[in-house]
Amino acid sequence: MDIFYGEDLDSICYVDEKDNSVIIKFYGFGNSLEARIFLGITMGRLGFDYTESEERFIDKRKLN
Repeated sequence: MDIFYGEDLDSICYVDEKDNSVIIKFYGFGNSLEARIFLGITMGRLGFDYTESEERFIDKRKLN
């Protein structure tokens, strides 16, 4: 799989109507290193600063 191309990836997007948050999930990475590289490249191209978390869903107040 070429993680820079993304042809082998699937994704799903969800808007939580309770707080208008957006969740985007990508599937199809061969291992966690590929996923982390993709995360860094994607967030960088979007211009977002981000904090990687071990928690599945982190409360945004914990980021400050």
